Amino acid sequence: GGTPSLWHALRFGRRGPPAGPEAGAAAQTAAEGGEAPSAWERVLYGREGAPPPPPRRRKGELRLEGVVAPTRGDVRNAEGGLVPGGGVLAVRQLSLSTPDGSRRLFSNVSVDVQPGRHLLVTGNSGTGKSSMLRAVAGLWDRGSGDIARPHTADTMFLPQRPYCTLGSLRQQLVYPRTVDEWARGSSLGTDGSLLDALATVQLDRLAERGVEGLDAVRDWGDELSLGEQQRLPLPRGAVSQPK
Repeated sequence: GGTPSLWHALRFGRRGPPAGPEAGAAAQTAAEGGEAPSAWERVLYGREGAPPPPPRRRKGELRLEGVVAPTRGDVRNAEGGLVPGGGVLAVRQLSLSTPDGSRRLFSNVSVDVQPGRHLLVTGNSGTGKSSMLRAVAGLWDRGSGDIARPHTADTMFLPQRPYCTLGSLRQQLVYPRTVDEWARGSSLGTDGSLLDALATVQLDRLAERGVEGLDAVRDWGDELSLGEQQRLPLPRGAVSQPK
């Protein structure tokens, strides 16, 4: 309740320094009451004085700054139902935007893929090719449109970046299933089918190194060149036989 010192008067004005945990609230109350800013505040902030302090957060409350809040999109993705026209994939009037909605990637794309047919999607970088595949996989819904596709178990998405598990060559080829799951669920669950799949991408020599063959356990991410790592997912598609 005493007179503030000269330093405090310069820095905080006639009210003196705020005290205790309520300092922010006291400063805000003083500012709302119209009290003139101190000389120090005028030097730092001009005639208007210091801005009011930010609101105090409750204990345990999290504050995220610089993070885009998730938004709910309108892409309707039907998995495992009947695909129109007897196809394996149908896309109707698909439009996608960036996650924050600030930019439209593409608009009103419709396409049908029939059994046994291939579709190549081309375009410049940043036009939404990968985003379209993420939408088909159910990982991207910022936009609008309808997608009909087979069950996830009957679908396989190969990543752009090589991914090699730590284990045997046999495990690399049947991933993401285990060897037992592949042997029980595939009519081609034989070593011959795995070797044929490797031969299609000229990697059958990997099974010829040493006596272990397909059961050789190595750090394949370190053992194979980048080009070989990029080719290894292709036999996975032949082994899994997705729709």
